[in-house]
Amino acid sequence: MEKKIEKIKKSLLVMFPGVGYTCDKPLLYYIGKLYQNDNFEIKKLSYTGFMNGLKDDSQKMNHAYELVKKQTKEQLKDINWNEYEKVVFVSKSIGTVGAAYIFKYMQDKKIINSNLKISNIFLTPLVETFNYVTEKSGFVIIGDKDQWSDYAQICKLAEKYNLPAHIIENANHSLENSDIFDSIDIIFNVVKIVDSYR
Repeated sequence: MEKKIEKIKKSLLVMFPGVGYTCDKPLLYYIGKLYQNDNFEIKKLSYTGFMNGLKDDSQKMNHAYELVKKQTKEQLKDINWNEYEKVVFVSKSIGTVGAAYIFKYMQDKKIINSNLKISNIFLTPLVETFNYVTEKSGFVIIGDKDQWSDYAQICKLAEKYNLPAHIIENANHSLENSDIFDSIDIIFNVVKIVDSYR
């Protein structure tokens, strides 16, 4: 009797960091552990070549967006997306631009099949992110003291694209504040929010 070989269903978490918020910083680290415990493969991206003084300089920011899009495509080009049953993108700050961009790019170019479910976790997204976001493609977490993004504007954009938005009180762009214990609580609560969507 011939044995039927069952295909192993694989899952992948792709981590898109920020400029100074690497994949080893607390939020991305613990979200990565959460998915690793569910047997997800983990792909950590990294970005280089940013100019100093990005904030409030639109020319430098536009250069940074182009770098992120280019480096994201380069780092993900060899992945066979159709090997996976489920893919999650967790992104932070400027990494949210890379995540939204590559998701839309892969859909437009039909690189992924229609059966593959990709969901996005947008941590502290930038306004630029919403130039690429597709409807109902994930959710947003942002602090009400974010110094890089106007959280009210981000929430309106999230609503426009049917993305649930979670506002973290007294949290800055790193989703923390000056009180270390409060910051630890924020990390805990953010990871719990992420867990509730799995």
